[in-house]
Amino acid sequence: MSMSYDEAMASLTAPGAPFAIQEAEVGGQTLNVFEATPASLRELYARMRESPDEIFLVYEDERWSFGRVMEHVDALGALLVDEYAVGSGDRVAIAMRNYPEWIIAFAAITSVGAIAVSMNAWWKSEELAYGLEDSGAIVLISDLERLEVAGASLVELGIRALVVRADGDLPTSARHLDDSLPLGAALPEVEIDPEDDATILYTSGTTGHPKGAVSSHRAVLSALMAFACRATCGRLMKPDEGLDHPYPPLLHPFRAPLPCHGLHCRDALLFCFGHPAGDDVQMGSRARPRIDRARTRDEFCRRADDVLGPARIARLRKIRHFEPAFGGRRRCPRPTGTGETHRLEFQEWATRDRVRDDGNQCLWPPELRR
Repeated sequence: MSMSYDEAMASLTAPGAPFAIQEAEVGGQTLNVFEATPASLRELYARMRESPDEIFLVYEDERWSFGRVMEHVDALGALLVDEYAVGSGDRVAIAMRNYPEWIIAFAAITSVGAIAVSMNAWWKSEELAYGLEDSGAIVLISDLERLEVAGASLVELGIRALVVRADGDLPTSARHLDDSLPLGAALPEVEIDPEDDATILYTSGTTGHPKGAVSSHRAVLSALMAFACRATCGRLMKPDEGLDHPYPPLLHPFRAPLPCHGLHCRDALLFCFGHPAGDDVQMGSRARPRIDRARTRDEFCRRADDVLGPARIARLRKIRHFEPAFGGRRRCPRPTGTGETHRLEFQEWATRDRVRDDGNQCLWPPELRR
């Protein structure tokens, strides 16, 4: 039976309910908070250890279980503390495309009381240099592309780097992360207060230099609880809607999978750290930055050849700004494809000879779904 919004919210936030509300003193003020909110992000991640063999991340042909992810989180946390002297309140920057290592880096940094500084993967050298200096980062965890962009500023600022998925020699201030991880090491014991700073996210800098916005552990976790509560409320209001959807609304805080759509997947993935049921998190083409648009175009052309024919495929291959679609864009319906990596859906215009060379986002047509 469906409920009104007020009825659903009242049932979810009542004493003893999953999203029960209580009063707490925060920053000298008495505020309403979710009773079940974990004390820190580290405590949230600990829930992953309950189902170590279940699959957590899917990236191309890779399958990362909860246990494997946490083993790398523990090792990276130990590496940062023991070899890089990272302590509570220190800033550690992350600059890379959406690799599984992004999630591991974020979890490790915030698990040892440090502050994760999320750098924009599109930034040029001057912007990266500004962000690194402004945030006071002492370590950068990056892929090779961002390392090359940041190059000179790392030397100037005395910042050391850990580099993921890179081959060959690196600058003297950089090390390969895979070769440096002490797998099997325990995560260092650190006391983290809910009011401790956890993240720094930079604004776009439209009217000047980007500004670093700081969030505490409580702020991030409260937002996740609020998202989960609102989604569950929606399910109670419309219990029959979306039952066959591959990504159903949340039924319990931190216990449901979310798809990764575009550049926002890094934030959405935080929901999945406590999910014990083993639902895969899809990290295919649509979960990558736009720098992979050419690869997305080529993948589409390969799979669409029999449907669209040579003439349309030839026109598609000429589009330089072919990009994955993500939810929330005005011209694009929300992606609904499910399954393995690279499963996308494309808008119907792609099958009606309406390909334009202006960077339109596209979705797989039904004929191309696996």
